[in-house]
Amino acid sequence: MAEYELTLFVDTSTAVSGGKWPKLYGFKAAGDNHPQSKPLVWFGTDEYATKTSIKWDTRCWVYVANPRRDKEPLTSYSPRELRCGQQFLVDSVKGTGEELKYEDPTHMAVINKSGKGLRTGLAGEVSVAGVPVETSPYCENPLVKGAMTTFKPVEKVILFIAQSSGEEAEIKKGIVVENALSSGVVIDAAAAVRDEEDMKVHFNEKKGIWRWPEGAAWARSIGQGDDLTNFIHS
Repeated sequence: MAEYELTLFVDTSTAVSGGKWPKLYGFKAAGDNHPQSKPLVWFGTDEYATKTSIKWDTRCWVYVANPRRDKEPLTSYSPRELRCGQQFLVDSVKGTGEELKYEDPTHMAVINKSGKGLRTGLAGEVSVAGVPVETSPYCENPLVKGAMTTFKPVEKVILFIAQSSGEEAEIKKGIVVENALSSGVVIDAAAAVRDEEDMKVHFNEKKGIWRWPEGAAWARSIGQGDDLTNFIHS
């Protein structure tokens, strides 16, 4: 199991009046083969500071849930840790089932044997400023009865900080967000490890600009309105 740590630096003017910070949002990539897969808010928090550590590891959970109703957040689901080279045969909407070997050692699979339409996706743990966040979904796929979907873990994350008091400041964890509501940064943790570089990014609230070490191949920008699906499912 590999572990990753990202350090976020934020200028002091980012804190709004009264000492409350705008929300920091995180998303995570999930390579998969379903054309209708959607990114979910992995975490959203105002519990961070001018220097904040964000940690996660390579463990993956698959979850099973009932189909989505309107734009409700995903709050009721059954996570199960799964590794590449395994498949999970779901036999009920409660997320029970059987784990078997999967033929592709680089992917994991979920097969719906419950007889009902479901949704599934990947979930993971993360720690922000030393505070662990529960195992939270970061993508979702429709899973019709009898169907199979596959996943490949991808160690990319997206961060953005709310820059208004409107819609983007009220997003709940587990909500589908298809377009970036603010400028952000895409972090490829695997590339940073390969290049033996520490992952450090800076955010300037006044200018709305993200920065990272010059020439770093593991970070790139994402603009307001950009399609998150293109970044997340890669």
